[in-house]
Amino acid sequence: MKSLFRSPGYESQIEQLAKILRQLLVIIGCLGTAIAADYVLGPFAWAVPFDSTDAPDKRSGLSLMIDHKTGCQYLSKGSGLWPRFNRNGVHICLGNPDYPYKKKRP
Repeated sequence: MKSLFRSPGYESQIEQLAKILRQLLVIIGCLGTAIAADYVLGPFAWAVPFDSTDAPDKRSGLSLMIDHKTGCQYLSKGSGLWPRFNRNGVHICLGNPDYPYKKKRP
């Protein structure tokens, strides 16, 4: 006949299984929340800060690239690369004030 009283620290197999299942449910809930946030916000959009090509409330989908030699800015979306122009139609180049290079006529 089995004793009705258990010693302190004794856990039945059912209690151990229940503890493992609770831990798994917490892990699955955390992963589900992360996946849902990634789906709603866009792939890793929550980890990447907004840049000057984005609107205040949503992403533009463009990547801002800077040529480190000239300081000129380019926009990229996928495999294309385009110069970034200001409102006056001038290529934005912050690193080198002499750009665009002007050839002197003889």
